[in-house]
Amino acid sequence: METNHNFQVNLAGLIDLLSNHLYSNPGVFIREVLQNAADAITARKRLGHRFSPRIHVETYSNHTISIQDNGIGLTREEMIKFLASIGSTSKKDQLDGADDFIGQFGVGLLSCFIVSDEIVLLTRSALDGESLEWRGRPDGTYQIRKLDHEVPIGSTVYLKAKPEYEELFEYWQLKGLLQKYGKYLDVRLTLLDEGLEETLSEERLPWKLGREEAAQFVEDETGSRPLDIIPLSSTLGGLEGFAAILPYTVNVQEKKRHRVYLKNMLLSEEVSDLLPNWAFFVDAYVNTTSLKPTASRESFQKNDLFDHVQEELGEQIKQYFKRIAAENRELFEKILSVHYPSIKLVANEDSELYGLFIPYLKFETSYGEMEMSEIAGRSDTLYVTATVDEFRQIARVAKAQQVLVVNGGYQYDFGLLTRANAVWEQLKVEVLDVMKFAGRFTPLPPQEREETREFSSK
Repeated sequence: METNHNFQVNLAGLIDLLSNHLYSNPGVFIREVLQNAADAITARKRLGHRFSPRIHVETYSNHTISIQDNGIGLTREEMIKFLASIGSTSKKDQLDGADDFIGQFGVGLLSCFIVSDEIVLLTRSALDGESLEWRGRPDGTYQIRKLDHEVPIGSTVYLKAKPEYEELFEYWQLKGLLQKYGKYLDVRLTLLDEGLEETLSEERLPWKLGREEAAQFVEDETGSRPLDIIPLSSTLGGLEGFAAILPYTVNVQEKKRHRVYLKNMLLSEEVSDLLPNWAFFVDAYVNTTSLKPTASRESFQKNDLFDHVQEELGEQIKQYFKRIAAENRELFEKILSVHYPSIKLVANEDSELYGLFIPYLKFETSYGEMEMSEIAGRSDTLYVTATVDEFRQIARVAKAQQVLVVNGGYQYDFGLLTRANAVWEQLKVEVLDVMKFAGRFTPLPPQEREETREFSSK
């Protein structure tokens, strides 16, 4: 005989998992409660209610804060269903386009247990006139009671900081977190501290800025003005924004730091995989409405939509370089000079980028430094040395014989040079065997032989 059993969730263990493994820092609890509030406001808007959306945060003297929204609120049944089974995800009809705000509510509330030993929630549903209080503790116990007085439609969360997290609840830290995560929400965000109320919302959305405004925004944020701005967009991904070309050389292995917003809420300032790996010389600033976040909501789920958007954005960056190579050679060469080693690497690994950049890359030749387009136009055969030493052995003699030899010994150069006939089909590429190649030369005149005696004897 079979019997069914329910999993017994260790809430304390789950909270430890969240704080030590899921979330990157304890300050994300602000993002989670703001997201819950914003989702609740969206849900109330869908009811057709006319109201002024607002999220209001208030500080108290004993390291306690409240976060109040005038969203849809919760009924007693919803409290029991979703808060008693925290972490569950409701299965809503994907066709109606509704935000899964209740499913995320439980996870968001759990994040508050990282910084507080008790959560108090006051709420009144837009669908039910009952004013309720919910008190939850990290041991998994909770109580619900009906309030004697009526509270406004919406929800208010009260949190008192654990001693080790009191700093997060102080004015400057709290204000910084609220602005970091929520200042671009399509909701009025206010903070009341010691009787002074501030509006933290900003109307200027960075992902909607023009080229010059975007460059100034990046300079204000980072202290460095980007070399240029590349507009980015994806209709399918509901994405808009830009990529800023970094004004300094970066290591290929350096972690990418793209700033990504999901429905106007900061997801993370360190999303590393939104753009293709080869695009490490830009930082992206974008907002998306369609990509699906991971459980921690600090990155995106890797699915077909994500892959499509990543490829689409990569193609836009490639098209940008094609355009400025033709229209703004000075800027193109400036970008090349700053990111030269990186561009040589990506050109080595991506055939389309190879075709784009190879004509403009410079190489050491027996006639001095030359662009590849000029090298390819000088001869039907491209002679390449495999090492710097081989090039040095033969360069002066080759020039005396009016033979153009290219040094393939520097990092990435050999791979770039030996693929040249992929772009210049008529070009034959020959890797030099220095000893055999020397046999092709005619004898030097006595004077030149004397000049090269010391060199050739080494």
